[in-house]
Amino acid sequence: MLTERYRKLTEMVSRIASAQVMAQLAGFASSIIILHNLDKNAFAIFVFANSLQSFINTLAEMGSSVMSAKGGKFWQDKERLGELFNTYLYIKNLSAILLGIVIIPVLAYTFFNQGIATLNIILITIILGTELYFYLLNSNFTGVYQLHSQIRKLQYAQIGNSVVRLIVLGVFYLIFFNVETALLASLAGTIFQYFYLHFKSEQHVNLHAARNAEDYKDTLAIIKKVIFPVLFYCFQGQIVIFLATYSGNPQATANIGALSRITVLFVIINAIISNIVLPAYARCQEKHVMKKIFSRTVWGIFGLSLAIFGVMFLIVRFAPELITLVLSNKYANLGEELLLSLIGVLISQISGTIFNLNLTKAWVNDSWLTIPATLLVQIVLILTMKLSIEKNLLLFNIYSVLPGLAVNFYITVKGFRQMKLQEV
Repeated sequence: MLTERYRKLTEMVSRIASAQVMAQLAGFASSIIILHNLDKNAFAIFVFANSLQSFINTLAEMGSSVMSAKGGKFWQDKERLGELFNTYLYIKNLSAILLGIVIIPVLAYTFFNQGIATLNIILITIILGTELYFYLLNSNFTGVYQLHSQIRKLQYAQIGNSVVRLIVLGVFYLIFFNVETALLASLAGTIFQYFYLHFKSEQHVNLHAARNAEDYKDTLAIIKKVIFPVLFYCFQGQIVIFLATYSGNPQATANIGALSRITVLFVIINAIISNIVLPAYARCQEKHVMKKIFSRTVWGIFGLSLAIFGVMFLIVRFAPELITLVLSNKYANLGEELLLSLIGVLISQISGTIFNLNLTKAWVNDSWLTIPATLLVQIVLILTMKLSIEKNLLLFNIYSVLPGLAVNFYITVKGFRQMKLQEV
């Protein structure tokens, strides 16, 4: 029985990893096209726009975790799940409007100072806003399919997104290529993903269900507890790009953005966690089983991340020309910076996973501690480091994620202790 369970789990992980390899290969090819066809200044603009997009997208991903936190109790009830779906989507749409009111002026001001034409700023804003709309929908659909363990559906959606983006980029490469067309290609992939996830979704959720007042109240309560830490976490994920951009060093922005394209291997680990671990953890109510899932997940991530780092270290040490070949000659001699970037991603990966595991159990009361702890560290770093230098920016990122890791682990320990007290 145990052997059969591990066999099925191994097969599921293999399918997800294979699908992610396909999706990431297509995404990596897209990144190479962009890197090789935009000059550094144009790529710096693309990186900043992409960072804002990632900030919004990461915020939207909170939807799938909240869907798991509540939807795990009635995931087989299509009507109730539909009520939660529409209630949470309504809340996210309101949040998106408020987010747009803040971000659009920041985007316009930044690009205007960099000498970008008004028409281009408007086009970029429309593209990012449209993608946000579809991404919010995709986030909710992802939560539904995760609860029903429809892993293959999510895999095909991810692969389709990456392939469509690559195809559209290829078409624009033959016709006309700039920052706006690169962003349009991403939008095309997201729209494809929406239509694919929407197709036959009503087998699992009633999309026409009325909003539920209790769900609205409960979901809003969860969001109020976690929204500021999540916003802060999303901002911290892009803080290095923001600092590089506002320090007036577009070369640093372009270099750090280029290095981030190599760290896509960690996305494979994220996919396994999101599609297998989080739904299982959300449904699990037995303390000893939860502890096993938690410890195996965290140690598994650490081991895989360390292996990826080891491979990259060997490449930097013995075959640095491979990095230049991938990124182009514009980004040569960035081996040390690449390793620093990977260390930051590794720590963020572990911290983010612990946070998401806590979120599925609504263990969020002390999440606010991350903000003052991180801010204190960053204030010291800003006062003592010259942040216009690329290596210092990457070190800033590494030191900045350590407080969040400590707080998230503390919340987990506290959550398990509270479960023990409830048992007594």
